[in-house]
Amino acid sequence: MSINKIVLSEKKITIIIVITFIVIVLLGGYISFRFKDNHNNSIKNNVSNKNFTYTSELITLTSSNIMNKEKGLKSNAYNIRIYNNTREKIKYKIILKSNDISCSCTEKIPTNYIRYSFDGQAVKTLIEENQVVYSNTINGLSNKNIEIKLWIDESYDGLDEHYHGRFIVKKIE
Repeated sequence: MSINKIVLSEKKITIIIVITFIVIVLLGGYISFRFKDNHNNSIKNNVSNKNFTYTSELITLTSSNIMNKEKGLKSNAYNIRIYNNTREKIKYKIILKSNDISCSCTEKIPTNYIRYSFDGQAVKTLIEENQVVYSNTINGLSNKNIEIKLWIDESYDGLDEHYHGRFIVKKIE
């Protein structure tokens, strides 16, 4: 064998060894971080939080959200994506919290006219302010998408009033 072929063969072996080493280091790092049992819980709509709480953007319902049940069930949904990156099951609740601080409005829609649905079939009425509208558990190392449809019942006749609120997700202790 010539010296050039031996040098070329040694370069190939060196490159293969270096690439193999890099792949092993990257896989080891991925595995150690992926399965590390950190205790950060997150509720997400592009937000992460150690306390397993999430507050949505402000929700405003106006006269354009007045509709019957059939139309309400077909309306756009508010999406909340929940992540649990621990190994334990976590119980949580979703609260629809009134938020009148966002404007100086004096007339607001009574909560008994606000309807909501999670499954696209059962319609519920918001009975009181800051009401728990949903509760469930999420398994460890998993995520869940929750769609909430929210509208004003067609029997409501106020045109200038509106409702401000936020979805709050909290861990049930």
